[in-house]
Amino acid sequence: MLKERAVLIGSALIAVDIFLIVISFILAGYVRNSFLFTHYYEVGEIASFEPYFWLVYLAIPLWLFFLFRQGVYHSQLTIKLSDLTWKIFKSSFLSTLTLGTIIFFTKADYYSRPLVLFFGIFNFLLLTFGRILFKISSDHFYRKGFNFRNVLLVGTGDKAQDLATLMMEHPEWGFRVMGFIGKDPDSIGKEIKGKKVIGTLKDIPFILDREVVDEVIFTLPKEDLTSIEEALKVCEEFGIRTHLVADFFNMIIAKTRLNEIYGVPLLTFTTIPYKTSHLVIKRIIDIVVSFVALVLLSPLFLIVALAIKLTSPGPVLFKQERCGVNGRRFTFLKFRSMVQDAEQRQEDLIHLNEMQGPVFKITNDPRVTKVGKFLRKTSIDELPQLWNVLKGDMSLVGPRPPIPSEVEKYERWQRRRLSMKPGLTCFWQIRGRNEIDNFEEWMRLDLQYIDNWSLKLDWKILLKTIPVVLLGKGAR
Repeated sequence: MLKERAVLIGSALIAVDIFLIVISFILAGYVRNSFLFTHYYEVGEIASFEPYFWLVYLAIPLWLFFLFRQGVYHSQLTIKLSDLTWKIFKSSFLSTLTLGTIIFFTKADYYSRPLVLFFGIFNFLLLTFGRILFKISSDHFYRKGFNFRNVLLVGTGDKAQDLATLMMEHPEWGFRVMGFIGKDPDSIGKEIKGKKVIGTLKDIPFILDREVVDEVIFTLPKEDLTSIEEALKVCEEFGIRTHLVADFFNMIIAKTRLNEIYGVPLLTFTTIPYKTSHLVIKRIIDIVVSFVALVLLSPLFLIVALAIKLTSPGPVLFKQERCGVNGRRFTFLKFRSMVQDAEQRQEDLIHLNEMQGPVFKITNDPRVTKVGKFLRKTSIDELPQLWNVLKGDMSLVGPRPPIPSEVEKYERWQRRRLSMKPGLTCFWQIRGRNEIDNFEEWMRLDLQYIDNWSLKLDWKILLKTIPVVLLGKGAR
């Protein structure tokens, strides 16, 4: 019954969202044609919205796709309102960005840019309001005891007790703890956290047969794993959803998740972001932003290329082999800011190195050309890496790609920075770039980014990079 209700609620939410998307378009058109907008900004009123109807037909599957990818239609029982709002914002932003990109490539010159912008804004506002209203209402009903799920906790240790405490402190999650399953028959009848131990592993078939149990959560330590196989099979036979608390090992960095290879279940430990949908979105943003930037900046590229050619002999682009994800090699691009034989002359300057560790950096490097000094100060020399981003060798945000000779000198813990795709900017860039002369601090900043990665963090870094670049902070 609970599953049918969940499907019914999910279908109702989709229908409501489609309705709100249509309402958003109507509101966007009204605001676009409002007296204040058309007169204050001196733009003409749209006579007919018929040419724009295709935006609605395109927007509905687009918004639903990104909302699905963000997990907005999954169970919202344990999610915070702030996290839910952020998911809807990401979905609306990516949908509006994709819609604008499609319009750009289809060369629909007749479309109204303000209309699309208002469409995206109203979608976010209405979808957020609707979902918050739904969550507040559902939380109220769960607190009143409607549509709850009976949960049986197998285990009586700290993990089981902590989980029971959480569920009882948050009735809006919709869980009702029935009781505990103990290891020792003598523990039956004892009270833990206000709930009784109602049996042992051998009693589970009888409990499932006579009680209403929706879910069973196993919280036993790893040494008892062999004893729960039969209980798991019983739950499977009863069609009861089961969960296994999988923190068997005290991993310091790696995160745990369940996976499978052709039906073979795997318990996976990973130190890198594992939300595939978020990584896909990150890649989509990389492609869209790098492509648009390359097109818009092409006149600047031509000017810089001429300036380099006219002031110093050698190629316009500096190409160098760098290390990407897990040490994969790729050709790294920059506008040449040094003399042509700069790499050959590095050995003569090695005694001037100001960076600790394997990285080579010096102030007032004599190999830098006059044009190169300006390119470095403004970070224009880094712009060709947008091509690396478009190709997929790099990302907009991520640890800077090292050269192979530097990687050979890494300590074991430092190699973990290669576990994520390198980027144009990261914590090192927004916290002073070359003003940070401690190599280990640089490495720790990169690992801090990897351990805390999210799409939200990427946007924060990108926004903070802008003033750093404009002010030339830490550039050499």
